[in-house]
Amino acid sequence: MSEQASPSRRIGFYDAFASRDGSGRILRLIVEGLDRSRFEPHVLLAREGPLLEELREQGCPVEVLAPRGPLGSYGQGLLRAGLLRRLHAAVDLHRYSHRMAGWLRDQRIELLHCNQTRAALQASLAARRARVPMVWNVLMRERLPRWLVNMAGQHADRIVGISSDVLDDFPGAPLLRRKWSFVPNGVEVDRFSPEVDGSPVRREFGLGPGDPMVLSAGVLAPRKGHDVLIRAARRILAHFPRARLVIAGGPPPGGDESCGAELQRLCADQGVADRVSLVGRREDMPQMLAACDVFVLASRAEGSPAGVLEAMSSARPVVVTPPAASAVEEGRVGRIIPLDDAEALAEAVVELLADATRARAMGAAGREHVKAHYSVEAMVRGYEGVYWDLLTGRGG
Repeated sequence: MSEQASPSRRIGFYDAFASRDGSGRILRLIVEGLDRSRFEPHVLLAREGPLLEELREQGCPVEVLAPRGPLGSYGQGLLRAGLLRRLHAAVDLHRYSHRMAGWLRDQRIELLHCNQTRAALQASLAARRARVPMVWNVLMRERLPRWLVNMAGQHADRIVGISSDVLDDFPGAPLLRRKWSFVPNGVEVDRFSPEVDGSPVRREFGLGPGDPMVLSAGVLAPRKGHDVLIRAARRILAHFPRARLVIAGGPPPGGDESCGAELQRLCADQGVADRVSLVGRREDMPQMLAACDVFVLASRAEGSPAGVLEAMSSARPVVVTPPAASAVEEGRVGRIIPLDDAEALAEAVVELLADATRARAMGAAGREHVKAHYSVEAMVRGYEGVYWDLLTGRGG
């Protein structure tokens, strides 16, 4: 029987955060783009969240199976917890794996795609119990204990990464690469385009024709480095007093607003609260990007951040740190600056704002690069190839 004549195969997708941004956006694009004649998606989420409704609007079957206790916390707080809390989490994981294995059997799932490392850690035992091959999708470069990486790595049948260096901070990376496939993230290039009208956003922020707008976007969490941009603001404003710096992003899943409050206090302490705007999560990111002159992401940990690719697709020059630079060629599409260096960030932004011709050239080169290497269609076909190889026995 040929591939085209084969009946559709049931693919389970598991996501631990249910956010519509970041890894949640990638999951939605994969599910939306799958060839339904070959693959039938079913999604399991660990919590209620915006991703739930977006997937249901696509007509995709979605269920919520929430883990109990410490397993449901956001971030790496559990890894820093005491022995008792970690033992509690181990018991919860054992119970949760039984519940998830039941879902896999009930839905007749033939392959499980774990969206992000946390999902792989929570689902690996369930996949083994249900005798279902598992794909561990590594979307962010991070540091984790060896025992956790070993657990996910041993149970994963294929590890899919979005950049060549995404495994570099994982212990045992050479062994993990034996199961490695590379599928870069995709961007909706027609939606994020220089043809989008950004003028309503510029009017919203009171910007005149020559007033610069610097934009950063991402969840309000310390790893995103929004504080570095705020610390750079005074240096930028010294050269461009009418510039507006905008940070778009909401609290992380779970509703922890402490980072947002700290960023607001930092703006006040730096004396830039009147020129730096924290605007929360925006539904009009194509227009926000079209309105800005430079996009900044000073992340301390990333994989291939969507905001950078979307900015490049919108033909905007980018200023990023190395963790956020997987798609960025220094000097061609933007600038790569050292970690936690507010002075270098300010210098790079000022340089681009002062040389509009160079900034436009970088933006144009960035869009061409995204169109050539980061389309949604290419991303989906890449994942489909991974699924098919595993389902037909060619993935070993």
